[in-house]
Amino acid sequence: MKYFKYLLGFALSLLVIEIVSANDAQRNLSTPLSRLVGHWKRDTIRNHFYFGPLNLDTGTGSFIHVYPLRFGETGFRTEYGKYKLVTQDPSDKSITIIIIRRDDENENETTYFIEKNGSKMFGARPDGTIVDDLVLLYVDSKTSPEDIK
Repeated sequence: MKYFKYLLGFALSLLVIEIVSANDAQRNLSTPLSRLVGHWKRDTIRNHFYFGPLNLDTGTGSFIHVYPLRFGETGFRTEYGKYKLVTQDPSDKSITIIIIRRDDENENETTYFIEKNGSKMFGARPDGTIVDDLVLLYVDSKTSPEDIK
């Protein structure tokens, strides 16, 4: 009976992995814009970024940034905003968007290079050089946060 519980737990773990993989297997990777949609995180610190699909009527998509509170505090802060598509170039994997945050009047135009397999995104300066501290890794297809640990 003891081994049956372990075997059952293993089988359920495999089923959960298969379901998650099947959901992301349907992800559209055909253009930089389609690869942008989903949940991304910084590779070095606990910052999470969520990009929703582009609304063709408004020309914008949802943008949510979740990040830790200041040093010595526990928890996370969530900022809501939107992004606006400026350009995309499927041949070189680049997409230029403007991030519009609710608490910020400034609009930040940023170019990203998203790998064709959709696993990694690099931020770039206006001259095209990659910003080392702006490397994002794809997490999953969620476009809004749940509890972040």
